[in-house]
Amino acid sequence: MLLNLNINNIVLIKSLSLDFKNGLSVLSGETGAGKSILLDSLGLITGARAEVRLIKAGTEKGMVSALFVLPKDHEVYEKINDLGIPLDSQTLEINIRRELSKTGSRAWINDTLVNMTSLKNITHGLIEIHGQFDTQELFDAKTHRDLLDKYGNYPQLTDKVSYLYKAWKKISKELVETQKQAEESALEEEFLRYSLEELEKFNPKQGEEEELAKQRSLLQHTEKLIEGINKATREISGSKGAEGQIRSALRSMQNVAERAENKLDDIIETLDSAAESIAEVQNMINHTINSLDVNPHALEHTEERLFAMRSLARKHNVSPFDLPKLMDEFAEKITNIEHGEEIIAKLVMEEQQARFNFLDMAKELTTERKNAGLQLVQDIKKELKPLKLENANFRVAFTMKEEKSWNKNGCEDITFEVQTNPGSDFGLIGKVASGGELSRFVLAIKSVLLKQGSLGTMIFDEVDSGVGGATAMAVGNCLYKLGQKTQVMTITHSPQVAAMGTTHYRVEKSQSKDDTITKVHILDEDQQLQEIARMISGESITQESLAAAKNLLNSKLEP
Repeated sequence: MLLNLNINNIVLIKSLSLDFKNGLSVLSGETGAGKSILLDSLGLITGARAEVRLIKAGTEKGMVSALFVLPKDHEVYEKINDLGIPLDSQTLEINIRRELSKTGSRAWINDTLVNMTSLKNITHGLIEIHGQFDTQELFDAKTHRDLLDKYGNYPQLTDKVSYLYKAWKKISKELVETQKQAEESALEEEFLRYSLEELEKFNPKQGEEEELAKQRSLLQHTEKLIEGINKATREISGSKGAEGQIRSALRSMQNVAERAENKLDDIIETLDSAAESIAEVQNMINHTINSLDVNPHALEHTEERLFAMRSLARKHNVSPFDLPKLMDEFAEKITNIEHGEEIIAKLVMEEQQARFNFLDMAKELTTERKNAGLQLVQDIKKELKPLKLENANFRVAFTMKEEKSWNKNGCEDITFEVQTNPGSDFGLIGKVASGGELSRFVLAIKSVLLKQGSLGTMIFDEVDSGVGGATAMAVGNCLYKLGQKTQVMTITHSPQVAAMGTTHYRVEKSQSKDDTITKVHILDEDQQLQEIARMISGESITQESLAAAKNLLNSKLEP
């Protein structure tokens, strides 16, 4: 429900704040008074194109804001939550603001900046604006299926069809890809077998290339290593080596130790330890020499395998590290070739079963839709008669699609078609009905669809255009009844329609020397009577027009 609309510096409106109530609100006024500005402002709230012409002359920017509150289970709150927009859990108020400048426009929802796509997504279902010449959602055949499904109220069935369709298409895609892989693999089978045999013969190990590189580096320096170690050995061993010199010093100390009264004990102990350490170093050197591969062919063999591994990796455009993985992949492809027919046959059966499951459920959905369509026709026919369209017909047309056009929504196209007079052809509602008939068809259909839940705030721009007398009265009655179920607003020049309003607004234009301003007044009972009398007789209100206005007000239907 729209609670409040604020407009600042939009066309002829300098500053305006309007509060709205439930029921039917009517807006009347002279032609050119500015009623269309209200529609333009509400259009901005729904994400309509922002045009510079809408900014009031002499100002830099314009602004429109609207305050909504809806039942707590309304789908819009889930959309708001998905966008991360803050919401007061107590009031559940949604404040939408649109600001226009000469360089563009911006929009906010609860003070959170949003793009136009998000704005349109949030306001879809909050406001429906039905202009005289606009192409409405109802006139777009693409929306008819969804409207019928909403009326039929079988969401579990539509969800199941959507799920089964996606499951079918997933298997179909897998089958196509597997068949393609099988064809490609069959073409390269000879190459695969040769490559696998080559890889298995070479038998690359995980991490082997790194180890070979280290071993090669070591082998390349083995000769220099041995030369250095031998030199160190000569310095340590032999009669003139470190070990001999230390042991000679140790013997000299031991020979005089008895005369030193224990003063040489620490020196003797240290020399003895040094001699043992030197001996241990010699053992370590001998062990290292023995561990070095002095085979003159070792380097050649290592380089040969390393270079062969790198060459094999380049051949298959992978790193040497990935050669073992590549070998496994080739083996798997060959296995798939050998068992490809079995795999494809299994997928074909699964795909056929998935298609059957979808089609079986889609047929059930078609039956439900046709039953809902028959009931929708009966309900709309009941609404057409009071609107003086008793000679018109409405039908829900089903066209079964070719299999290539099946989708998650089922197997048929659904369109709402009308016949305005007996004997004439049925056609799409937006193409067959005249302007006045079109408005009444919209009212009839909306009245029926409203039974399946709120349609949001509905706004009609001169829905009574082209009709008068009893027909205008019927339109007014229908709008009034619609207003008992949801919030409805209408701009009207018809006194019959205006008399049905539960709240009446008069739009006026005032002019001064320097400016022209549009204002809106909420009328009390007496002012409403006067306004309807003016609509009947013109500027000069007569006793007859007042009496006629009173009769119209008294004819208002009870809730």
